[in-house]
Amino acid sequence: MYEPKIITKKAHAKINLFLHILSKRNDNFHELESLVSFTEFGDKVSVWESDSLEFIFEGPMAHGLPPLKENIIYKAVMLLKKRYKISLGAKIKVEKNIPIAGGLGGGTSDAATVLNCLIDLWNIKVSKKELMKEFVSLGADFPVCFYGNNALVKGIGDVCMPLKQMYSYPILLINPKKKLDSKVIFSEVDLSYCYKKSILKCDFLKNYKNYKNDLLPFANNRVPQIMEIIDLLLLSDGCISAKLSGSGPTCFGIFDSEKNLYKANNIFRERYDWWVVPTSMLG
Repeated sequence: MYEPKIITKKAHAKINLFLHILSKRNDNFHELESLVSFTEFGDKVSVWESDSLEFIFEGPMAHGLPPLKENIIYKAVMLLKKRYKISLGAKIKVEKNIPIAGGLGGGTSDAATVLNCLIDLWNIKVSKKELMKEFVSLGADFPVCFYGNNALVKGIGDVCMPLKQMYSYPILLINPKKKLDSKVIFSEVDLSYCYKKSILKCDFLKNYKNYKNDLLPFANNRVPQIMEIIDLLLLSDGCISAKLSGSGPTCFGIFDSEKNLYKANNIFRERYDWWVVPTSMLG
């Protein structure tokens, strides 16, 4: 009996260890600089051979997804089929665990992972570096999510500078069960509150804990629980650093040990009605 080829990969949640806004361009996009890492936590993507194109969404966060034709995964697949003149079908299943509109790049990571799977499934001969540039229209996070590893991101997100391996710190992700539209947050950015200074590559790996997320005050204006979460994380035993990821509202705390990570995890779960997930950075 013929068994269809199945490819399964994890779409990792991304975190911004810092995010600096350098300037605003004439086209209203922002030039930025961000140190991006990924976590062990994420969504699960599976694709397999099929005569037609079918999408299946499951998992605890699937209920909040937009209609199919507005979904970034659908848009990415259709772009791939059009760009490389693909007539083949596929069944695509995504198990959604990452909060939607949470600052963890969940949808973009899903889209990038689905494309990586389909490139293998359909045996498309393509330069992944070329595809990263061509598909940046899907969002500023797409190139780094497609690359899928630690990187310094510049420009509008279209420039990715791969980094050496980083230490796999324990991470606590916390979302106050709210959503934030990144376009809205970026539209409210006041450059007078931003870093506006490029960081030398040789410096930031040592000093990233001293850098910030320039979107924090604007995200916190809309979801005041953000600063509450960050302050509480910083008071937790063993928390080295606590920041906002992306445009929020998900925050993360970096811990010095798994023992302190799970101690904080238990406290937050017992005391607050928030989404709380212990994980670790990809090394």
